[in-house]
Amino acid sequence: MSTDAINIMLTELRHLYLHLPKDARTLLGITHTSKSGTFGGRHYVHFGLKKVRDSVFRIHVHCGAMELLIHVDGVSLFKSSRAQLWSLLGSLNNPETVVFIVGVSSGQMKPVNVSVYFQDLID
Repeated sequence: MSTDAINIMLTELRHLYLHLPKDARTLLGITHTSKSGTFGGRHYVHFGLKKVRDSVFRIHVHCGAMELLIHVDGVSLFKSSRAQLWSLLGSLNNPETVVFIVGVSSGQMKPVNVSVYFQDLID
């Protein structure tokens, strides 16, 4: 996924998630372990959970388990286009955290194979 495409997504998502950066370079600098690829005609960037997990265990040393909530939702990017952005968001209930991005996907239609969409999260 190009940085221009990510910048467009960030512009749209910042209306709902004010903590997101304005520029793809800042977002991509958040983690060194992001993976990107293409599946089913869609582009996908996976940021993962490692950084969140590490920071939770650094703050909550005696935390034995985490309760992870995952939310998936899609939005049309433009009224005159079939382009869609699907976000894979996460948050922790125990201990409580703010919502964070696990992955984002873009393409011309909904993800067809959900198991492929969640594969990087499960691995």
